[in-house]
Amino acid sequence: MPRNNEKTCCLNHPDLEMVVLNEKNTDTFHAIRLATWEYGKRVKMENKSTGFEVYACPECGYSEFYLTPSELKIIRNAP
Repeated sequence: MPRNNEKTCCLNHPDLEMVVLNEKNTDTFHAIRLATWEYGKRVKMENKSTGFEVYACPECGYSEFYLTPSELKIIRNAP
């Protein structure tokens, strides 16, 4: 996402700051669960998930997903 005067801005509306969708609670984040597809059977939900922070433009709804700091730490330390 572009930066404008140290603010995170929308690609479609470069003068608008995007907002993080966390219900005004900095301790919250969105999670996407890991799943396994068992061909011809079903989707099996694994006991693993990845945390994301979601940013959105209040004008057009354009959204971007970014890993949480703890997820970034995990991938930075991966072999």
